[in-house]
Amino acid sequence: MKGWSRSDVVKLATILGLKLKIVGAGYVSEQSVVANSNLSGVKELTVKLS
Repeated sequence: MKGWSRSDVVKLATILGLKLKIVGAGYVSEQSVVANSNLSGVKELTVKLS
C-alpha cells in the first residue's frame, strides 16, 4: 500500500473488515503487514503516513 492515500486505505480496511490504526498524515510510507502477503487471519492493520 506504499503511496496510497488515507481514503484508499480506509476503503480497503472497510471492505476487508479490518480494524485500522493510522499514524500521521499524507500517504502511506509504512504498513504493519508485509507487502503482497495473505491477509487471512489479519484483524488489525496499522499504517504510517508521511
